[in-house]
Amino acid sequence: MKNLTLMIIVLSSFQLTLSSQPCLPGGIIFSTQADIDNFQTNYPNCTEIGGDVLISGNGITNLSGLTVLTSIGGSLRIDNNNSLISLAGLNALTVIGGYLDIVWNESLTSLTGLNTLTSIGGAFSLQHNEALTSLTGLDVLFSMGVLYIQYNSVLTSLTGLDAVTSIGEHLVIDHNNALTSLHGLNALTSIGGELYIMFNEALTGLAGLENINSNSITNLHIYNNISLATCEVKSICNYLASPNGIIEIHDNASGCNNQEEVEIACASGLNENTLNDHCTVNPNPFSNLTTLEYELKEPALVSLIIYNYLGHQVDLLVEEHQQQSKHQIKWDAEGLQSGIYFYKLTTGSQSASGKIIVNR
Repeated sequence: MKNLTLMIIVLSSFQLTLSSQPCLPGGIIFSTQADIDNFQTNYPNCTEIGGDVLISGNGITNLSGLTVLTSIGGSLRIDNNNSLISLAGLNALTVIGGYLDIVWNESLTSLTGLNTLTSIGGAFSLQHNEALTSLTGLDVLFSMGVLYIQYNSVLTSLTGLDAVTSIGEHLVIDHNNALTSLHGLNALTSIGGELYIMFNEALTGLAGLENINSNSITNLHIYNNISLATCEVKSICNYLASPNGIIEIHDNASGCNNQEEVEIACASGLNENTLNDHCTVNPNPFSNLTTLEYELKEPALVSLIIYNYLGHQVDLLVEEHQQQSKHQIKWDAEGLQSGIYFYKLTTGSQSASGKIIVNR
């Protein structure tokens, strides 16, 4: 009987080992839909690719055959897939050791499918995706080496990057002609290199960058954003007061057209339109019940809404006129799935947003 029990344990361990293992240290190229569809047949039990992965082919319409992938040790490039509209199929992918390039995919509308990706070891490049309107789908991504967001002509918002707290080196936001706001980067505290904001013709302000530690910025480049008039957020003002390198501020709208204009605006008072320093969530993470606390410096019409990771409203906690004081609002998440949610607190011209984690 003992021998039989031991055999069962050994067989179970062997089956578990077979079901999840490293593979393809030299990487793999997917150039047809058949390559995607036959992946699990051609490489049974391959869940952790050791090398680089290239997905590039005009006939590729979906990535459903890659649902078993949990990690890529090298880099992932999704390039020139004119028929690919979604990244669904990568839903189990948690880590990419190298870079992630999502470039020249003319039908891709969102990044849904990367919902479990937590970190990218190298650069993350989003470039020339002409139908990309949203970054929704990056719900738990918190770090990367470099972030390039360039030439995405219909991208209007950076919402979707809400969990990103650090970028190892540079942040480059360049030639996104429909981008009006940098909200979505509010959790970012460190970039470890150069900051480039340039040629974003619809961008009007830099709210969203206020929480970056100015000491983590080396060179600062803000130019050729023809609608950008409000640059006096905390991180930029602190950097101008104690710069670490080159400063380029020019050819923006009046108010942010040169370094002197921004310094005058900073001296007049920060225009961050944010309540983040006055809004807390405790406990966080939580299982069923948590408390959101905020302080009003003056009476205001208040709205407090909870959204899921797709940006859909799941609860309206407050919508009323409130008096000047501290306020505590309970949120009962019973009935909702575990995962990441976001709150948005609006009081007149000010707002705060943040991440809430339901963990059961």
